[in-house]
Amino acid sequence: MSGPTMPPVYFINLARRTDRRERLETRLQALGLTGIRIDAVTPDTIPADVMKRHQASPKDRRMTNPEVACLMSHRRALETFLDSGAPVAVILEDDVILASRFAETIASLAADSAIGIVRLERMTPRFKVGAAKRSHGDLGALYPVRQYDWGAAAYLLTASAARKLLDLDYPMMVPADYWVFDLGFAKPRGEALEQFVPAIAIQERLLADRCGANPDSDLEEERVKRGNLFDIPRYYIEWNPRFREFGRFAYRLHVGWRRWRAGNPVFARTLKVDVPFADPLPGLADTLPGRDEKAPRQEATGQPHAAT
Repeated sequence: MSGPTMPPVYFINLARRTDRRERLETRLQALGLTGIRIDAVTPDTIPADVMKRHQASPKDRRMTNPEVACLMSHRRALETFLDSGAPVAVILEDDVILASRFAETIASLAADSAIGIVRLERMTPRFKVGAAKRSHGDLGALYPVRQYDWGAAAYLLTASAARKLLDLDYPMMVPADYWVFDLGFAKPRGEALEQFVPAIAIQERLLADRCGANPDSDLEEERVKRGNLFDIPRYYIEWNPRFREFGRFAYRLHVGWRRWRAGNPVFARTLKVDVPFADPLPGLADTLPGRDEKAPRQEATGQPHAAT
């Protein structure tokens, strides 16, 4: 009796980041997986027509050049996936750590006929999801995405969802994670958008402190210079305490308006759930970049979670 079919795993990697490529390939090989490398677009190789459109966008809504390159890299990954003819695929960025049950989880998800786009990573430890959930046994469960959480470092999707994402023309000028997961922008019609709990991938920088590592980011420095995109200023929330509740109300109103304009649900039953990172691979500390050998060696472990 044959086991479940394993979806192809694509990972986005800059040619100059051989260090990241080697680390991720080591993690995949430890799980019995082989990754398919996608040559990342760089600011210097952004197509001229895309750059022209980018530079024509309003300054207060303009991405940084590295963010445009990142978005185009994700689009390249989806195009490569569609060219392969595979029904389901996993898209990774090259700085993710994978849980020990990553392989069997993506195989289980690939066999689920109800999936569309599934977010596999964890960024914020606790956030809002839809009240309904679909169990995948002791591996975890799927919850509808209801609150935007940063990151597009690990997700699984069907060919149908990938094709519809690429057909959404205007999100070409928003960051990759907004394009895929933010309900403030149009999403593929008829495709479920879900979060897997527990997360089976996490960005290196979120576990670096536990392992004495100092991973870098090719996007973060430019993002800090630019500030928040597509959002109302944070001072609405962090105002004088007497007006803080009004600021929170204004923020929720702003988010609701964006979702309504994008054709996504504004009102829906939600609940806050903990989204832990499932147990990482043994020897995690040895695979992180820039480890300070004087730092105490600790194993980074997450809170195991089983669907009920």
